[in-house]
Amino acid sequence: IVLDISKEDIEIQQDTIFKELRNLQALEKPVITVVNKIDLVDDIHINRIMASIPGAISISALKGHNISNLITKISLVYNELLTKT
Repeated sequence: IVLDISKEDIEIQQDTIFKELRNLQALEKPVITVVNKIDLVDDIHINRIMASIPGAISISALKGHNISNLITKISLVYNELLTKT
């Protein structure tokens, strides 16, 4: 899931997405939480939000910040799925 850190309602964003995933019965699938637009907020805000969302990856898609961390996380989750089959 991708959350927009520049919006004040990031918790509501997350709750809404997880509610929809539950409705779709998709929560048994791996979920990677991505917090985007870190280039638009200060480090204090980023640290506060990231502390409240364990395991999330913070990125700036526009600036390319932390994209390699996201790719690594996707690879790890993909490899875990491969070993379960």
